[in-house]
Amino acid sequence: MDDGKAVYLRGLAIGGWLNTENFINGYSGNESSWLKALREELGQDVAEAFTQAIRDHFFTEEDVAYIRSLGATAIRLPFHWRYTLGENLSYIDRAIAWAKQQGLYVILDFHAAPGWQNPGWHSDNPYGVALFWHEPHYQEQLIIMWQVLADRYRDEPTVAGYDLLNEPYAPENETVVAFFGRLISAVREVDRRHILFIEGNRYAQDFAGFERLLEQDDQIVFSSHNYMAPTHLGGRFPGWLEVEGRRTWIDPAWVESYYLERNRWFLERNLPCYVGEFGALYDAPYETPSLGDLARLAALDVQMSVFNRYGTHWTLWTYKDLGTQGVRVLDPSSRYSRYLAPFLTIKRRLGVDEWTARSKGPVANGIRNLIMQIEAEIIEHFRDYAFPTRSLEEVLLLSTLYGHIANALNPYFARAFAGLSAAEVYEVVKEGVRFEHTKERRVLAEVLRKRLTNLS
Repeated sequence: MDDGKAVYLRGLAIGGWLNTENFINGYSGNESSWLKALREELGQDVAEAFTQAIRDHFFTEEDVAYIRSLGATAIRLPFHWRYTLGENLSYIDRAIAWAKQQGLYVILDFHAAPGWQNPGWHSDNPYGVALFWHEPHYQEQLIIMWQVLADRYRDEPTVAGYDLLNEPYAPENETVVAFFGRLISAVREVDRRHILFIEGNRYAQDFAGFERLLEQDDQIVFSSHNYMAPTHLGGRFPGWLEVEGRRTWIDPAWVESYYLERNRWFLERNLPCYVGEFGALYDAPYETPSLGDLARLAALDVQMSVFNRYGTHWTLWTYKDLGTQGVRVLDPSSRYSRYLAPFLTIKRRLGVDEWTARSKGPVANGIRNLIMQIEAEIIEHFRDYAFPTRSLEEVLLLSTLYGHIANALNPYFARAFAGLSAAEVYEVVKEGVRFEHTKERRVLAEVLRKRLTNLS
């Protein structure tokens, strides 16, 4: 409540700044592997200039003012664990100060935990193995980091709350619930004011057993992530689309049914619902959207209207990128984009970015062919054995293609900037990522303005 009035937390997530991602920033694989390649190929000074330019210019007060102009009430701020340490906390401070100037709330989102809370590259995981759930010292580190954050921001009203752990993925729900119980107790030792946002297991999808946490704290809001096939794979809306192996008619009624199914756990318990991530993928240039882009956008528009109709809080993923999802797009004509263009072409052809490749590409097909050969050999000799084709494919794609192979390409990203001094690299990156040098994806901006200013 704000002065007695209900507040809907709705806006955008700021990926690519304090937690970079491959499709947003242009590299391949996970963040730490990219940073290592920058240092090894360009030297420490140039590598530091590169990343400092991102920290200084990817997200600034101009970006916050633009987000406010769309009608947003909140931003979700993803951060890597390194931004809870020492002077790095000043970047979170800056974002909060800018948001306060614009009258926006901030949701602090711990996006990449020590030891990797899920197998994905987006948690800075190079191996596809979530050690966080197997090594207690990683969990203790996160608890201490959250106590530092909670102590720092406990009296800051601009902070709406703490998204304690993005997309956990553990073998059992009980493991996640037990950890959240400990984490909630630790945070409440220093801050009893702020909302605690809790994401379900298996990438914020599974909440079975999480109701126990409500007995511990009454300032909890659970958060799901609602990525849909029509916004990622759709070519027509309304239209037919294969969803989970079945040919399905996709229309506004299907979108609403998807919302009701995905968020049934919240609705059955009459709990507030926060959809922390959702969004659409776009393939064509920002200024000339394809028919497929417009179809996926139309599905996204309906999805947001459903959220609003059910009183759901939401933040779109993501605000700014190289052209895949963002409402602000890095200018393809900038020096930064031109330096990256050959590398981005290689990535696209090979299909090494999981988010944009959509499990397609020659390497993914090669992995599937390999699995088929193994399966055929096994079946020939052990006919009663059910070979785990699907699970093996998922593991190999994640760890081999989107992990080891993708990370092996990062030296070539770095070599795109070979020969530039630290000062030159800083200026190139600055020019590429600052708000005034980005372009608006107008069709998405129009939908956002409509849905952010219309509560129903």
